[in-house]
Amino acid sequence: MIINFSEIPKANTGDGDQDTFELFAREFLQELGYEIIANPSRGADNGKDLIVREIRTGVSGQDTVIDWLVSCKHYSHSGKSITPTIENNINDRVIANKCNGFLGFYSTLPSEGLVKILNNMPFQIFYKEKIEKHIVGIDKFEKIYQRFFPISFSKWKSLSPCYAPIKLFDFYISNAHKSNFEIFKKAFKTNEGMFVALLKSETVEDFLEFRNIKTHKIDIDSEYDKFYTLYYNEIKSKKYTEEKQFLREKILEQLKIEDTINFDVEGFMIREAGHGRYILAPSV
Repeated sequence: MIINFSEIPKANTGDGDQDTFELFAREFLQELGYEIIANPSRGADNGKDLIVREIRTGVSGQDTVIDWLVSCKHYSHSGKSITPTIENNINDRVIANKCNGFLGFYSTLPSEGLVKILNNMPFQIFYKEKIEKHIVGIDKFEKIYQRFFPISFSKWKSLSPCYAPIKLFDFYISNAHKSNFEIFKKAFKTNEGMFVALLKSETVEDFLEFRNIKTHKIDIDSEYDKFYTLYYNEIKSKKYTEEKQFLREKILEQLKIEDTINFDVEGFMIREAGHGRYILAPSV
């Protein structure tokens, strides 16, 4: 991990900084594009830390509004995972706050037991690695990085100037593209091979085509809507996560992506604001 989440004070200190992790969550989600409907507050919060709104545009051009109940759990100081005992009565809290789904924002990881419970409802989890991936090396998050994690930010910025290009490249491939790392390893064999390809490429497309990696650019939301309608009778009885997995597989089949062993299907969920989303896969 590049970011030390323990730089943010514990949530139960009572010294005036106990809301810092919730404030960080607000700034992070807002920068990602969510609209803040309810801000963090002290006192009785009706089982929520924030409420954020996501607007999805379907294939017909119609917008769907999704309000997410956000629950922030900051356990990096102990390293404890988030269990159903810590994160309880989720469905009741979502209903009570008139939300459409649950969004967990954690500085550690959710437990397997918690994920099983969440499988019965629309949910998202931002855990430490996923949060870090969005922040480190991403220009628009630099101020948030510096504000909430000044020590980690300083260390990252202090890479030796002599080796900075190699170190930054190595960091970028290993972290910023973690979900597609297996694809890069298979295609380029070594980091040296990747760096050579980078030197000989003028664009990202050139870099990927250097070792025959296909870039598929599609509107994921539209594809989900299309396949949801097409296969409604087959998925209407499935749980939320089973439904999503089924639809992902149909999208991959349409794109003729066969080598799914080395392809993390979550990799194509990254937003490319206004430009659809990308899937990387070996050419077939």
